Amino acid sequence: MTDTNPEAGAAAVTAELPEDHRDLIGDLAGIVSDYPSVEPEPALTALAATAQDAFTRGIEERTGHAVLLFATCWYVCHRLAGTGVPAAYTEAANTLSATLAPASCACADGPGSHPGDLDDPEYAVEIGAALLSEAGRAYLAAEYGWEPEETAAYDCPAFLDHLADEVGVAVRPC
Repeated sequence: MTDTNPEAGAAAVTAELPEDHRDLIGDLAGIVSDYPSVEPEPALTALAATAQDAFTRGIEERTGHAVLLFATCWYVCHRLAGTGVPAAYTEAANTLSATLAPASCACADGPGSHPGDLDDPEYAVEIGAALLSEAGRAYLAAEYGWEPEETAAYDCPAFLDHLADEVGVAVRPC
C-alpha cells in the first residue's frame, strides 16, 4: 500500500484508509449513532482490550485508540451501564494515564493547540481509526488538509491524558 515517490527516492504512504480501519469506522459509527450493525457490548469490550494493549505500543496505536475510547465512552455509559464494559474502559483509561505519567504538553503553542473538534462521536470515530496507522494519517492530511503539527497535537501526552480523564469521568457513574 505504498507508492514510490520519485523525488524522494523512497516509498510514500498512500492517502487511503486500510480496509480494516474502514470496517472499524462503520462498526463504531453505527454504535455511537445508535444504529449498530454489530453487537455493541462485545465490540466495545474488544475495543477496550485492544486499546489497553495498544497503550504500551507505538504512538499511532496509542493515539488512535485513545480517541476511539473517547468517541465511544458516552455510549458505554448510557447504553451499557449494567455490563462489564464501563469497568473495561476505566481500566484502559487508567493504563493510558499510567503510560503517560508525567503527561507534559509537547505542543509548540501549549495546550491551547490541543484538538477541540471531537464533540461529534461519528467524526471522532473516523479520526481515531485514521490515527491508528501511517496510511490513516496520510488520509487525514489529504482529506482534511491537516498539517503535521495538527496530527502531532493529537499525539501530545497531555492531550491523551486529558482524553483518558474524560473517558474515566464518563464511565464512572455507570
